[in-house]
Amino acid sequence: MRHVEVCQLWLQEKVRSGEVKVVKVGTDESVADSLTKYVGNEILKKHLRETSQLELEGRHRLAPATEC
Repeated sequence: MRHVEVCQLWLQEKVRSGEVKVVKVGTDESVADSLTKYVGNEILKKHLRETSQLELEGRHRLAPATEC
């Protein structure tokens, strides 16, 4: 990886020294998962609350119209 400078490898150093621990985070707890894969309604609402977002009804005024 020639394009990665040594100064950008600080995280690897922290993990190697034990200062940072890498752990698996399940979908129920990972707020990023609600933006990258399907999650159920309750988990989505939980992630929205945890990131201070509001759940609103309807469409934005600039969104294209849909046929329903």
